[in-house]
Amino acid sequence: VRGMNSINGGNGALIVIDGLQGGNLNSLNPNDIASIEILKDASATAIYGSQGANGVILITTKLGRTGKPVINYGYNVGLQQLRKKLDFMDAADFARTMNAATAMENGSGIPPEPIFTEAEIQEFEKTGGTDWLDVIYRTAVVQNHQLSISGGSENVRYLVSGGYLDQPGILKGSSYKRLTLRANLEANINKWAVFGLNWAGSKEAGNTTLAGDGNPEVDWRGNPLSSALRWAPTAKLYNPDGSYANHPYYGASSAGNPLANAIEPYFDNNTVRNNINTYLDFKVLEGLKFRVSLGGLFTNVNNLDYYNRKTKHGLARNGYGEAYTEFTKRYQNSNILTYDKTFGSHHFTVTGVAEQQYERGNIASLVAQNFLSDETRIYDLGAALNTVNASSAYERVLNSYLGRIHYAFANKYLFTASFRADGSSVFGEHNKWGYFPSMSLAWNLGAEPFIQDLDVFSELKLRGSWGITGNQAISAYQTIAKVSSGYNYPYNGTDITDIGFRVTAAANPNLKWESTTQTNIGLDFSLFRNRLNGSLDYYMKTTRDLLMPRQLATMTGLASVIDNVGSVENKGIDFSINGDILTGALRWNSGFTISANRNKTLDIGDNPYLKYVTTLGGFGIDGGLLYLKKGEPFGQMYGYGYEGIWSVKEAAEAAAYGQLPGDPKYTDYNKDGVIDAGDRIVIGNALPDYVFGWNNRFSFRNFDLTFLIQGVQ
Repeated sequence: VRGMNSINGGNGALIVIDGLQGGNLNSLNPNDIASIEILKDASATAIYGSQGANGVILITTKLGRTGKPVINYGYNVGLQQLRKKLDFMDAADFARTMNAATAMENGSGIPPEPIFTEAEIQEFEKTGGTDWLDVIYRTAVVQNHQLSISGGSENVRYLVSGGYLDQPGILKGSSYKRLTLRANLEANINKWAVFGLNWAGSKEAGNTTLAGDGNPEVDWRGNPLSSALRWAPTAKLYNPDGSYANHPYYGASSAGNPLANAIEPYFDNNTVRNNINTYLDFKVLEGLKFRVSLGGLFTNVNNLDYYNRKTKHGLARNGYGEAYTEFTKRYQNSNILTYDKTFGSHHFTVTGVAEQQYERGNIASLVAQNFLSDETRIYDLGAALNTVNASSAYERVLNSYLGRIHYAFANKYLFTASFRADGSSVFGEHNKWGYFPSMSLAWNLGAEPFIQDLDVFSELKLRGSWGITGNQAISAYQTIAKVSSGYNYPYNGTDITDIGFRVTAAANPNLKWESTTQTNIGLDFSLFRNRLNGSLDYYMKTTRDLLMPRQLATMTGLASVIDNVGSVENKGIDFSINGDILTGALRWNSGFTISANRNKTLDIGDNPYLKYVTTLGGFGIDGGLLYLKKGEPFGQMYGYGYEGIWSVKEAAEAAAYGQLPGDPKYTDYNKDGVIDAGDRIVIGNALPDYVFGWNNRFSFRNFDLTFLIQGVQ
């Protein structure tokens, strides 16, 4: 939300589902959602402290209404397919090009034998060769079932729902299935106490192909999409005996068969989630309320992967299997005391919050290779000659306290101020606590007589806010020295391998909170008796003490240590408008949103630049693609400026660079007559200039139609 605030500290918004922080959108059935609210500015997110540093998405799920039980069933079916394919040469053109390239590369003076005969080229003209994107992609049929029962009496309201989603991926071999169950209950114990319970369970089963795997051994060679883009249209899918073909000696000879890379790996990846939140609301005195809630999120991940010998990765390892399990539990206790009172034209709301969160994770993995047979796959790891075991555990604690006051005069002039203290176990002993103030002012112009006399606006509000939020999104134990196992060696000079350890991370007891200062100015408006409403916001955020690796001297034996280094700036505009275009028997509601963000790196310490990668995959990238430089935006991509190909008229100039007509032509940025690392320039940016969305809903009696268009530029 609102740009890239952090480099290593995480940029994801906090998901709050029915008051329970840290929710996961993948496990949520959209049909259970009653409302969604997005908090962006520092004053609005202050109640969530460091957890809300990158914005907050508040989701409230449905609850039954007083009356007879209502049963709802819904079924959706849809199609997914690749929107647009890249335009490649057909097999005949590729064959002719390869023959021409072979002739150009010959330096012996002896005419080379062409790779393809004229008869083969003519056959390619008839068949078109192999379209590898058609081979690995498909049209996927998506099905979604939802069933719910809800109702209630004067004192009890309930909802029970279930959903099943079956979503095959458009890339062959990929799939996603999700089963969700939910039970929401709210009961009036008496006139001054209300009890509530929200439980949600889900099971997700995913079969994800190697696209974007990031494994340096799989890399682009085992990635079905990467290999499909590189395999020649003249190559065959199968050998005459029905086995997968390898690529011929020309071109991408080291890349695995695209179809084999897509469908032959075996993935049995399962995630089970149980989220429960209970609360008690007390009316202590007139205007004084107290809520105490206790919740937990429990996640069990069990992933089993196997690469048989038909895959590039499995062939190189004589079968390769991975078993990974992770169990995390997270508890949250929130205690909120609220006093709300009106004195004439003065309205006060005072809130105090004390909150504790505890999280623990246990992780275990096993990697095996050199299997005698592929038949048992991952289910008999003892059949492998080589295995590597690993396990780990972590704990983290967050204690928080918040004081907040809201004042309104005559419902025209509004003021809010808050102060929050967060203490996190992940920081150094000297800086565990961070302190974050915020304030906001608003002028309800719609309540002023001079605006009401215009008879134009139903509502009009001008607002501004300022605040500081913190970020503690780093893993546990990064402030203390780390000793790791796995460095085994026959230290005693014998043939017996001894268990070995080494220091893999340096201590930094001075590591402290990353903080973001945000200023926001906004305008809310409503016209035509609330049929048209919208908002416009301008914001500016500066993040300081970035949580980033700082390079260490080589003599330490360590590459870097996590430290507070540098700062970045984000500023931009958010605009949204929503209206009821038709309000009769046929109703049409339409909404449009657009956001534009610009960021800049203000400081990265003593480093002239920082290189970072998003994945280890990618062919032909022998250096960093993404760099962070002072004064430049986040997400800058560096490479060689491509100017096309050398023409015949430029043969002499091309020769000076060791090139021939038809070879790629790159910009000699520093004019030294050599294309090297000194000629790398900014060739693009990974972040969009703006994002937008347009949603529409048509309804007529018991029928409705919705569609959403989203885009980036």
